[in-house]
Amino acid sequence: MKMTGNCLLHSRPLLLFSPEFGSEHGPAQPHLALIKEVFVQVFGTPRNHPKAKPFFDHALAFYKFDGNRIWFRHYQIAPLIGGEGGDADTPERQTFIEIGPRCVLEIVKILDGSFSGKTIWSNRNYICSRDLVALQRMGRAQSYAQRVQAKEKRTERLDKLHIEESPLAMENVFGDFVRDSEDRRGKKKRKVGEA
Repeated sequence: MKMTGNCLLHSRPLLLFSPEFGSEHGPAQPHLALIKEVFVQVFGTPRNHPKAKPFFDHALAFYKFDGNRIWFRHYQIAPLIGGEGGDADTPERQTFIEIGPRCVLEIVKILDGSFSGKTIWSNRNYICSRDLVALQRMGRAQSYAQRVQAKEKRTERLDKLHIEESPLAMENVFGDFVRDSEDRRGKKKRKVGEA
């Protein structure tokens, strides 16, 4: 995917959150409010920082979709294209152009400490990749067991259908001549295979 936008390196981002993270319409769930605060502290620029640019030229957007997944998108704030009346100083005449990176974050667990501690929140719907692989392996094992069982049933069925040899079979009519010719053919094949 080719993304055409661009922004200044180390410039100040505008942080955008979907309404699920809390808005004037209603408060957020506690774990989402905590995650929003983490994003603000990680990606936001401190107020009155001496190296901060006095403008916003890109935006980081966080949307909550698909249960507990957070979609991360990175946009350039650009004026509309010339013929459409674009203006870099007027927000109404600006647009977003996606510049990447983009990713999807899945919340698994929130702990009391930085890397350990009591579990504050946990995603009950999360299935780790190890469990998915185990389920796939069990499915393959079951299909193999079904094939083996079907093969055993087939051999049992064929054994029950065993038909007695006819008295007019080739071996009964011609005797040892048929057996000797089959033995000679087998020896010739072995010699050809050895060469």
